[in-house]
Amino acid sequence: MSEAGVRKQLAWLEASVKEMESTFDRARLNPETQLSWDLWKRQYEDARDGLPFLLDGYPFDQMSGMQNLVPTFLINFHKVEDEKDYLTYVSRLQKVPALFDQLLERARASSAQDIRPPKFA
Repeated sequence: MSEAGVRKQLAWLEASVKEMESTFDRARLNPETQLSWDLWKRQYEDARDGLPFLLDGYPFDQMSGMQNLVPTFLINFHKVEDEKDYLTYVSRLQKVPALFDQLLERARASSAQDIRPPKFA
């Protein structure tokens, strides 16, 4: 969730698109695979083009902030059926404070530039 983490993810996406373009001939793919190609590349381009506006977003909002997404994921989607799953679940729980510290850092940086949600939200 940190800016460094966002940049690392963007670098990985960029490398994956470059590898995809150098390894595969898009024209030889079937239509469904071409769509997957296009969506993957678009995801990278959107992330790249949005990077200068990273602080313009709201890490926390009343509808879909991480304060909602993290518990929803951990409760509804993270299966715990055996010891390995349990250890993975606990590991994720232990990392939640660092995740929110990074989000708070970004929120404070945005706020310092007068970028914050409206008071009614």
